[in-house]
Amino acid sequence: MGFHPLSKLMIVPIMRSRPGIPIILGAFCVTEDNIGTGPKIWGFPNYEMNSLRASDFQSETSDKDKQQSDMKRIISVYEITVDEKCNRAFFMDSGMLQYHENETYFIERPALWVIDLPSNGCESREFSIIRRTELPEDIVAKHSVRANGFLYLSLDYQSENACDDLFLYVANAFHNFLVVYDYRNDEFWSFTHETFLPDVSASNMVYDEHFQYEMVVGINSIALGFPDENRDRIAFYTPLCGYNQYSVSTKVLKDKSKSPNHLSPEDITFVGHRGKNRQSSKIIMNYTYGVMFYSEVQSNQLRCWNIKKPLTSENMGVVFDSDTFVFSGQMFIDSEGFLWFQSTAIPIIFGSDQPLDLSKVNNRFFRIKVSEAIRGTICE
Repeated sequence: MGFHPLSKLMIVPIMRSRPGIPIILGAFCVTEDNIGTGPKIWGFPNYEMNSLRASDFQSETSDKDKQQSDMKRIISVYEITVDEKCNRAFFMDSGMLQYHENETYFIERPALWVIDLPSNGCESREFSIIRRTELPEDIVAKHSVRANGFLYLSLDYQSENACDDLFLYVANAFHNFLVVYDYRNDEFWSFTHETFLPDVSASNMVYDEHFQYEMVVGINSIALGFPDENRDRIAFYTPLCGYNQYSVSTKVLKDKSKSPNHLSPEDITFVGHRGKNRQSSKIIMNYTYGVMFYSEVQSNQLRCWNIKKPLTSENMGVVFDSDTFVFSGQMFIDSEGFLWFQSTAIPIIFGSDQPLDLSKVNNRFFRIKVSEAIRGTICE
């Protein structure tokens, strides 16, 4: 999910994990609904670009279908990243659908999308496509990425005033590699490293007393530290199946000559061990307080760490703890100082044939001021 404070627009990915879901991206305006109510969601940027066709599920297509396919559509997106600096929405589309456990369809090539977010977007509901760029064949073929795995991306501006002077870092959690995208030059390259791999001993997850799921997932989320005088940052990362955290300088990641597997031992730093059963689905950084937030998979908790202190289990505070907080794959901080996060039933239905219980609330959205979230914790 992503929130655009200027227009009050919330964008929400809706997993196409079962047939019959009409949109992959939905949107609503937070000013139009009361807190605690179910919002009225509409297709983003429009319904047509979310549409599926009968030919998408067929091995052969007619000439008419091929002509229609000239219009690229949005097939499968896990998370939206809202860029408040330049009023844009960024997301990776894997281009494939997976229904149940063994039903997979490859419809579009994996691609990065960038969509304009005008200040009057809630009223006009008109959002222009700024860019759609496909992942190059050498990366697709090398890593066999014809599967889901692009979960999150991080934006790294190289200039205060230029919207195009930007690098993006995109992890593929299922194939354990990191993609770097030079926005100005429209160029991709990738990295592999042993610290991107999952710890198999940390792959067995228990979400509640009724559901247990084993998944082997590697690097999935990257949190960027403070920029130095050269606009380089420390990029923090952790495999979802794992308890160790690592870091690498973005100066290294921006060096294409080190791609794909020329990271040296000196490039990677072991940051710390977060503690057993503390697998994290996403990490994000707050620059006002120098605090990193972690959405934990098994504990029904959000935790925090003040980066001025060593990363140990004792230095991690609890920000939120609730039985209704089942799993949070979505989390971000907006320019107004709010920490947003989501509770979702996605793990229960992803890659399984288990039906979704429609009598229950399966998605919840929360927000809290960062200052309130860390108050009284060791992260303050």
